[in-house]
Amino acid sequence: MIEVDVGPGPVPFARHVTLRVTEGDPLEAKRLRRQIITLLAEQPRELVCDLTEVDRAAPEMLEALRALARHQAEWPGTPVGVACGDPRVQRQLLRDARGGRLVVGSSVPVVEAMLAPMPPAEHATTTLEPGLTTPRSARAFVARACLRWQARSIIGHACLVTSELVTNVVLHADTTARLTISRCPGRLRIAVQDGDETRPATSWAASSEGPLIGSGRGLLLVSSVCRAWGVHPTEDNGKIVWAVLDDTSAAPDPARRPPTSRRR
Repeated sequence: MIEVDVGPGPVPFARHVTLRVTEGDPLEAKRLRRQIITLLAEQPRELVCDLTEVDRAAPEMLEALRALARHQAEWPGTPVGVACGDPRVQRQLLRDARGGRLVVGSSVPVVEAMLAPMPPAEHATTTLEPGLTTPRSARAFVARACLRWQARSIIGHACLVTSELVTNVVLHADTTARLTISRCPGRLRIAVQDGDETRPATSWAASSEGPLIGSGRGLLLVSSVCRAWGVHPTEDNGKIVWAVLDDTSAAPDPARRPPTSRRR
């Protein structure tokens, strides 16, 4: 069984979210993976995964937690703590964790104490209605946020990524979208949520008219400039398409590595 406890403040950007897991079987591991992805898409202040009641985790459970560690290495905006009494799981997660935003401990109080001093990510969010001028409005919003955070070196790529993601919503989803730009040391994350569950696809199809925004070519362009990108489902049958950029205007990130693309 998995229980979700959301602390004071509504998601997104809730102060604290706890996932309590009581069984470690493969079916529960599948549920845990989806629940983690759904919660992290909302970017809470911090997330604690409590496995202290699980006697022995199935290999599928360990892989779900390793996927969480890999996600944190790409986007460390939400500090995550895993409370687990199994030394095998603790050792494996510590090997996979990079960047210092995923902590592992033997109990929830220990994990919460380790998370407490970590600064939260900064966020700016806006709601967009579909229309011909929506991508332009989205680019302006992102540019203002980058200027406010003194992330001038990344404005060009951030606006390009935003334009492609929002244009996909206008052309294919035709729903209200929520644009969120988030910043933590060394990283910038752009996320666009819409009400259409259809996952975007990349395409190498050529065109005599040049790149086709919204045809899949745009996402290839996104992939070429970002560190990682992916798709998360939402509980209301929509999706969040996100992309992470290296923010060179900030201090060097200890987990930094060459750009990759990732789909979830």
